[in-house]
Amino acid sequence: MECVSFALFRCATGAGIGGEYAAINSAIQEFVPARRRGMTDLIVNGSFWIGRALGAVGSLVVLDLIFSNLKSAGDLHLSWAVRWR
Repeated sequence: MECVSFALFRCATGAGIGGEYAAINSAIQEFVPARRRGMTDLIVNGSFWIGRALGAVGSLVVLDLIFSNLKSAGDLHLSWAVRWR
């Protein structure tokens, strides 16, 4: 069941991020003056990858703490869900 819920939440997250990309790009085109659109688009869409990289580094730290505190291999199935509890 954990794998199914993980897959469903992963799909919902992907759909949300995909919708956010479309919304922010249309908002930039509509509300930012033409001379500043390129730089604004670069900053907004480029900063997503900075956050993605920081999240990856953060997950390495969190997962390292989790794996170092596991008592047995039977506890391993809980490791992915600890972030949401």
